[in-house]
Amino acid sequence: MTRPVPITFGAWEPDKATFQSDALVDALNVLPVAGGYGPMSGFSLVDGASLATPITGATVLSDYTASTSIYAGSDDDVHLSLNGAAFVSVYSHGSALDPLNRWRYARFVGKVIAVHPEVAPIADDLGSTTGMTGLGGTPPAANAIGVVSNFLVLGNLDDGIDGLRPNRIRWSGFNDPDAWGTDPGTQADFNDMPDEGGAVQAIIGREFGTVFQRYSVSRMEYVGPPTVFAFGVVEKKRGAIAPGAVIDAGLVAFYIADDGFFLWDGTSSTPIGAGRVDEYFRRRLYPGSADMIVGAFDPLSSSVMWAYPTDSSGTLSEALIYSFTENRWTRSDLRSSWLMSGFDVGQTLEDMDAYGSLEAIPFSFDDPSLLGGNQTVVGFDEDGNYGSLNGATLPGVLETGDWQAAPGMRAFVNAVRPIVDANTVTCAVGVRQQSMADPIVYSSESSRAIDGRCPLRASGRLMRIRQTIAGTQSWTRATGVEASVAAEGRR
Repeated sequence: MTRPVPITFGAWEPDKATFQSDALVDALNVLPVAGGYGPMSGFSLVDGASLATPITGATVLSDYTASTSIYAGSDDDVHLSLNGAAFVSVYSHGSALDPLNRWRYARFVGKVIAVHPEVAPIADDLGSTTGMTGLGGTPPAANAIGVVSNFLVLGNLDDGIDGLRPNRIRWSGFNDPDAWGTDPGTQADFNDMPDEGGAVQAIIGREFGTVFQRYSVSRMEYVGPPTVFAFGVVEKKRGAIAPGAVIDAGLVAFYIADDGFFLWDGTSSTPIGAGRVDEYFRRRLYPGSADMIVGAFDPLSSSVMWAYPTDSSGTLSEALIYSFTENRWTRSDLRSSWLMSGFDVGQTLEDMDAYGSLEAIPFSFDDPSLLGGNQTVVGFDEDGNYGSLNGATLPGVLETGDWQAAPGMRAFVNAVRPIVDANTVTCAVGVRQQSMADPIVYSSESSRAIDGRCPLRASGRLMRIRQTIAGTQSWTRATGVEASVAAEGRR
């Protein structure tokens, strides 16, 4: 006689042992939601908006209406797309730039400003197609850029005064990106961060700033002339492993250090990956590719996402996703060449052709989302096509850890009921026969029958259940499974 055994989906924590743990061993292409996991969407590509890969740094800026300006570097150019139109070149260096050196951007006093370690900083009015030109005041080439209080701040410099200064930052004059040097009148000046902190990786801020170095994190606070900014090292021996490892999420930031993932609240760092995903990430990141990591903040799901290469191709082939409201992790195998925080673009009547018929369109024509300008994660797929991550749902996988349905005995499972509001779902059971050293053998994937269960047959001492939710369908939440189990013998 079988009995129902309910199993609630716990957190995905691949660093934990799989035996008798409520942690999932996989949570693929899903997002943490209250009480379970929800769907993750793939790219919704914008027709005609594409660039040759590799993409060497991109950003999306909005004028606080539905208008968006998408800047992206590729080869020796910086390109601009207005509201998802075809990209046009707004800067050409004239010769190929090292694709491992990235363009970084900031918005300041109505301008977009771009830096690159091989190019003096360039700028133009936001959304202008007239072409980006050099900033005034001869600012240095830089690897990092940010805005703190009312100053443009550059870091990791090729300084015109004394050469390469990876631990140096410079800030512009007050509200003036064309004023540089050391000038008490404009308040432009510089500061050398601690030598032992290494290169400046990222600068974020608003009223106060945070300077992430390779091996330290410092707070930067405006105090006025003659000092202008006061600095204090908050984290020693810990910093960001790469520029793209830092994600600005408004009141807080997230970053990857040598010892794992952390949340930065402006005064201290809190570990969020220890015993959960830190070791998994170290195993999966392709050696020597930390500088290719990119990060994005998604305010709609209250989550952050780091995408990174897992092989030598250079494609961002995996992403780790952390929900800071649910304090849980998931992962995605969506392949991309760049991801970032941004805004979606509006849809036209021609875009509706993709749905096939009027009856198949899943929203009304007065839906405000059609106007665009909604915050979301955007980027380029692995072929360089631009879009936002609000397309069709991706195939999702949720897999439990190993458990004993009948402690001390073998057990038999003849069905699994998926607890999910999706129509197309399959389940499989993986079994180990004697010990954790035995290989896992999975049953065939089984679809849900008329009674809501997936019929299958599996027998063993240790079991795990894999639930696969088909892509391109609408669903909202998966919370667990219910296995129909009967005890067998001891051998």
